Amino acid sequence: MRLEASLLLVLAGCSAQRVALVDATAWEVLDASEDPFDDAPTGTTCSPSAVAVEVEDGEPVLEISTDTCPYVLLGQPTLERVRAGDLIVASAAHDELESDEPAEGHLGLAVGDWTVLDARESIPSAAADLDGALVAEADLPAGSLVTLHLHNHGANTWTVSAVTSGPRGLE
Repeated sequence: MRLEASLLLVLAGCSAQRVALVDATAWEVLDASEDPFDDAPTGTTCSPSAVAVEVEDGEPVLEISTDTCPYVLLGQPTLERVRAGDLIVASAAHDELESDEPAEGHLGLAVGDWTVLDARESIPSAAADLDGALVAEADLPAGSLVTLHLHNHGANTWTVSAVTSGPRGLE
């Protein structure tokens, strides 16, 4: 009986699950000098109304409209710690990308110093889901910086629906 109770306590403490690393409502604009990606355009401004939280399938998602925000760098601290060996997954998407002239859109997402998603999309192009994943090389404490870089030419819409972490095999 004592062994069974101990085993139950151990198993209860090992509930393996994916955890959210970001809150869709907590993104804040960062200065371009903090951008970890190498292609931040200069001389652009982003209207605050271009960055919003929408609800898709009952869940909040970050939505960025690039008609009044051709470049933005957003950040927030991780909500949870990441353990070495955990799989970090970022899920994003864009609607059909359109522009008067061919161009490239770039959505990059980094957790700490690790690039989890680095999507460079041709404009014009069809709507697409953008997913990135990375196995954590080391522990990363809660409160570490998550950065989201987006630049785009034209009036398009991009979303970030999740950034999660957890043991591999639970994606």
